[in-house]
Amino acid sequence: MPNKIILLKITDLNKNIYLNDNLTINTAKNLEPDVTISGSMVNLLRRRDITISGDPVVAQKLQQKIDSFDWENLLAKYIGDIATHQVSRFLNSQKTTCKNIMETLVEYIQEEVKLLPPQCLVTDFIDEVDKIRADVDRLEAKISS
Repeated sequence: MPNKIILLKITDLNKNIYLNDNLTINTAKNLEPDVTISGSMVNLLRRRDITISGDPVVAQKLQQKIDSFDWENLLAKYIGDIATHQVSRFLNSQKTTCKNIMETLVEYIQEEVKLLPPQCLVTDFIDEVDKIRADVDRLEAKISS
């Protein structure tokens, strides 16, 4: 991904940050980005509800780079190994806690309140709709011939 420019648009802060392909800040002016990633600061950090446009190959390589980024090693240079390990453990425990809360909430909404059907029923319904659609298409073809 040599010499590629990524534009990071932080919408809620009204800030544009240009990055080089090695994820360092580029201070040049009036650059034409190969990929633009936009969203609020929180959504960008969570990698949810963001908009990505531009060269899909560059975007995919950027995704691979971000996924393989060793943030713990970088953080350890500034706060040390022990503190980094504690931060990592804390973040992992929060991730597990959030996952457990979401699973409990989904179970409550599906089983107790009955607001959402279980995923297996949704899948079965979609399969049945697809089957009926195919049957109607075959019947329509038979009638028109």
